[in-house]
Formats: sequence, C-alpha cells, structure tokens
Amino acid sequence: MISRAKISPGACTHQAPATKPRKPCRMKIVSLLLCLYCVTTIELPAQRVPPQQEGNLFSLEVGNLVFQVDSTHGAKVSSLTVDGSEFLVTPDMVSTDYMWGATLWPSPQGEWNWNNPNKLIWDHGEYTASIDGDTMRFTGKEVSVDNGDSFYFVKNFWASASDTTISLHYAMINTTGKTIKKALWELSRVPVGGMTFWPTGPGGTWGALAPATEEINGHTWYYRESEDGTGLKFFADGKDGWLAHVDDNYRIFIKTFEDVDQSAFATGEGEIELWVDPEYIELENQGVCINIADQDSLEYAVTWYLRQLPANIDVIPGNQDLVDYVNWVISEKDNPPVPVEQNSVNPAIQCYPNPARHTLTVTVGGSQHDAFRYTLINIQGNFVLQGELNTGTIDVSTLPKGVYFILLQSDTELVSSKIVIE
Repeated sequence: MISRAKISPGACTHQAPATKPRKPCRMKIVSLLLCLYCVTTIELPAQRVPPQQEGNLFSLEVGNLVFQVDSTHGAKVSSLTVDGSEFLVTPDMVSTDYMWGATLWPSPQGEWNWNNPNKLIWDHGEYTASIDGDTMRFTGKEVSVDNGDSFYFVKNFWASASDTTISLHYAMINTTGKTIKKALWELSRVPVGGMTFWPTGPGGTWGALAPATEEINGHTWYYRESEDGTGLKFFADGKDGWLAHVDDNYRIFIKTFEDVDQSAFATGEGEIELWVDPEYIELENQGVCINIADQDSLEYAVTWYLRQLPANIDVIPGNQDLVDYVNWVISEKDNPPVPVEQNSVNPAIQCYPNPARHTLTVTVGGSQHDAFRYTLINIQGNFVLQGELNTGTIDVSTLPKGVYFILLQSDTELVSSKIVIE
C-alpha cells in the first residue's frame, strides 16, 4: 500500500530530536510518522547478525544499535547505544558495583535475602560464555535461595537486521531435586527521568508509587517529573504484552513479552514493576510463575526495540500518538491510526528492484522525476540519504542491509513507501 497526501508548500516534515521530552507544535500536514505508518509490510527472514567478542565483552551491532554483555558481571546487558549514545545506566553512573545495566532475577523476591548482595551470584557473578552461530549464550553457576531452592540461569541473545531488534531468551534450570515454583524477572536500569507507559490490564496498578501513575484511554502512564517518588515502587497488571519508556533524550525503549494473567503472578509481584532510585529507574517485567520439575526449565522471551522518537510526537501522558507509534513498531501495521487524505491523481509509486542492492529505480505515476526530492529513513527514524530525484535512480550501495522508508516530496505532495536493501 502507498501513502500519498497533500502537503503545504514549504512544510516541515521532520524536526531535530529534543534534548528532553517536550511538547512540539501540532502540525496540520501529514506528519513523518503517518508516512511511516502508510507502507506495505514486507516479510523478511530474520537476517540475524554475527556476535563479536572482545575479552569478557560480547556485542551485537545492528544498524545504529549496539548491544553489549559483560560475561564477568552476571552476563548483564552492560551497554545499549543508539548512534553511539548510551541508553542504560552504566557502572560509572552509580555508587554500587552491581546496580547497573539490565539483568535477570528469580521471582518471587520474598524467597531470597536482598540484604546480602554477595548471595546474588546470578546478578553479578561470572557466567560461562560462548558464541553459537548468531547467538550469544551465557550459562550461570548453580545458586540457592534462602528457602533452599537451587537453580542456574541460561541467557541467549541475538539481533535481527530486518527489524533492528534484540531478542533475549532466558531459562532457569531447576536443580533442587524436587518441583519448585518460580517466575523469571527482567530488570533494565535507565537514567532518572522520562515517561513509562503500557496497556492497562484488569488488575490495574498498586503499591506505594501507584498514586503517581495515571490511567488514560486504556493505558497507564508514569511521568517521572510529575512526582519525586524516590525509594518507592509500583506493581501493575499489563495487557497486550508490552512496556515502553521515553527518556529525556527523546528515545523510546520498548519491551515485548508474553502477557501474564493475574492468576499466574508470583506471590507479592506484578507483571510490570517500576522502582525509583536516586541514581536510576528500574523498568521491570516478569513472566508466568509456574511449577518447574527437577531438571526441567522455565523459559521467558523478551524482545527489545530502541528508536529515536519522531519529533512531532508529544511526550505527555495519554497521547494516543505514542501508543500508535509503539503498536506500529512492534506489529508493522499497514494502516495509519488516523485518516489520511488520499489524492486520486498519480496514485502509483514504484520502487524496483525491491529488495535492492546497488541502485534503486523510482517512478511516480504521471509526475516528472525532477519534481520530487527524496529522503531515505532507516527503521530507527534517522535520515540516511537525501537528494533530488533527477534521473529516477538512487545509488543505495553504501547503505547497510535492512528496511528503509523512502519519502518523495514535491511542492504539493508527499509520497512514501517501504524498501529493503539486501
């Protein structure tokens, strides 16, 4: 499907990212976001990328995203950058030697003593690391919690170039000698600030920090600057299996996971949790709490997305544009969330070959090539190539493999489509 709509002469279709969440002016033209919505979904193979190793650090690089794991410190995600800018809390940003990055814990927390951090071998001990094809694998040591249950963790991470995602697959192997009941608990520590939101489940939100959240139009919102909340936490029942956070640099982090029914929560826990520390915010999500037979495993799969948020989306609680953007990112919807004015003149745009490797040829229904300027945007929303469509061909040989959006703009029209570089 093709997006084509009238625009005003000289209208701006993109603004530079802000240094912190703000409220850009509402544009009356078709926004860049809507152009990205109105594209044909192209099914692609996973196109996984090869992991890299440098000592105890293992990394995946996909597009402008770099994901790094430290095998000697709990196989934590020690760094997550986009365009070289760090998103997670790193060791130099905190006063402790282990409360940083993203990690995995057993749940419920009531079964182990938090006051003795040396017991948290799963959190900051050394893992055995290996690379198996396109997958980084980390195996922890056997540990016991205070009630006598014993287990070890296995973490598998890989990246997909086709949609610029990081997949995190966790497993807990029961070595207790009897059946135990547990859940897996992922924690991602990010700098203080920004806004977190998710679809509201039937159980709502509870806990000391819950009054600082708002439920608007079926989603729950926590805006960090609206209340201090240091040392407080909330628990929540989510829906649809996702959690999103926008930081002060206008980047949006999305986690997707299997939705968990309230009946399957670990005792004293929630599906989504958030803890506010003076040095970081902890974005937490938990899987189903079930019985695990001896030597059997419990598995939990999470997918991460990190994008530069389109600058015309307001970062305020209740903004449907934010919800629509998340849904588009995780599902690649064909249709825009609001009606787009259709233009019956010159409705056809063709880009071929698609996928392209070296040169992309573009034609636009009865319009002249030189009437259009082109912009190629990667899946993170970054402009990677611009110019005049003088000859109808574009050299794409320097672009990395992946999915892109091409925007063609004349004085009166904006045309968009999706292309693939292989």
